[in-house]
Amino acid sequence: ARKMTEITGEALGVDPREVLVMSTGIIGRPFPYEKIREALPGLVKGLSPAKGGHFAKAIMTTDLKMKQAAVRLTLGGKTVTIGGCAKGSGMIEPNMATMLSCITTDAAVSPKLLKEALKEAVEESFNSITVDGCMSTNDMVCLLANGEAGNRPLSRKDGEYDLFLEGVKAVCLKLAKDIVLDGEGAERFFEILISGARSVPEARRVAKQVANSNLVKTADYTDNPNWGRVAAAIGATGIPVKEENLKIQFSVQGRKVLIKADLGLGKAVATVYTCDLTHAYIDINGRYN
Repeated sequence: ARKMTEITGEALGVDPREVLVMSTGIIGRPFPYEKIREALPGLVKGLSPAKGGHFAKAIMTTDLKMKQAAVRLTLGGKTVTIGGCAKGSGMIEPNMATMLSCITTDAAVSPKLLKEALKEAVEESFNSITVDGCMSTNDMVCLLANGEAGNRPLSRKDGEYDLFLEGVKAVCLKLAKDIVLDGEGAERFFEILISGARSVPEARRVAKQVANSNLVKTADYTDNPNWGRVAAAIGATGIPVKEENLKIQFSVQGRKVLIKADLGLGKAVATVYTCDLTHAYIDINGRYN
């Protein structure tokens, strides 16, 4: 990683400390540094604002689809763009797992607020998805701003910051959902909406328990929406939910499945996104090498 920052910094004429390294691959296999070193001159020569799609495609591994998103908004009379791409298909969750995402903006914003915006957006997007509940050794998301839009620099949390934050959230959530939709072997997209919890962390914990239940994921793959398996997953958290207060609903529209569960304990809400577990997932991961 250090060598890559050095040779990339030299090729671009920037400080190596300004170079971010993202990587993924087979765990335990030495990284092919020489391939990158040999390819770097051509990559630098071919850099172009029009080649965002090339980058999004280049980072795909078991992904079947490119994942890109962008929004435009107005800050201080200036048009601001927020755009990004991501890769990820399996080994997703907890805490992002095997996914990489690079988000860029031409907005002028302080590093402190940029970091806070990304952290808040990630919690509701990349940290709220799961494909298989398997953690990886590699994950990363970054948000880079160059200030070229010429807006008044965002330095405090006001109405313009809120607008910028919503834009970052929209891009992150679109990319996160695309990862789930492209989950290894996935045929269906699940939205797990938990309400009636005592806190947001508690609601998210229950949502992830349901989302990672193999019994729930396989039942819906075979068109068997089994509410008992959802109730069992909720009970497995150990949270004191009374069965007479628990309400569970299923809604199926084509590939999309909405599972709602009201715990009857409070007012907190959280949503987690996942996909079904299919024979194809086993085939893909059994052959991966």
